Amino acid sequence: MNRPVARPAGGLQWGSRLSEKGYNMKTPDLLTAQDVLAAKTSREIVTTRADTTVQDACKLMRTHRIGCLIVTNGAGQIQGIFTERDVVNQLVAEDKDASDTKVGDLMTRDVIVVEPERNLSEIEAIMKQNRIRHLPVAGQGGLLGLLSIGDVLACHAATSQQMVHHLTDYIYGRY
Repeated sequence: MNRPVARPAGGLQWGSRLSEKGYNMKTPDLLTAQDVLAAKTSREIVTTRADTTVQDACKLMRTHRIGCLIVTNGAGQIQGIFTERDVVNQLVAEDKDASDTKVGDLMTRDVIVVEPERNLSEIEAIMKQNRIRHLPVAGQGGLLGLLSIGDVLACHAATSQQMVHHLTDYIYGRY
């Protein structure tokens, strides 16, 4: 039976991508950050420098339709993370000028980074406990990608949809 694939916002095709990768029977407890990154259709990591103006950084986020930028130094090491929340809470609410304010003045410097082997349930707990929506994934080779709360929710939705499909097939004897 050929089912339509749910296509959550952000261009993710979880139903088909997870199945192609052999993850269709994995629960969120077994999925890792690496699994979720592999299922994303866009793995581009958009970065900026601390000396970029907030105005230019916001234009970059709008162009790429993303909610945050990883702030790196010349060597590509993570210095911070700059998010839409930073713009609202530290720029707009404090009446600062976006063309005069630098990303380094507003970014979060203490960035929580997870390793690719971290499971999805732990990632979700980290996001909840720290009230963050974006989580960089890094390994020995450096920055591998960025997970958003939307990625986590899309993965949960896809695994739930797959579970419903399998249970429906089981109930109606389609196995």
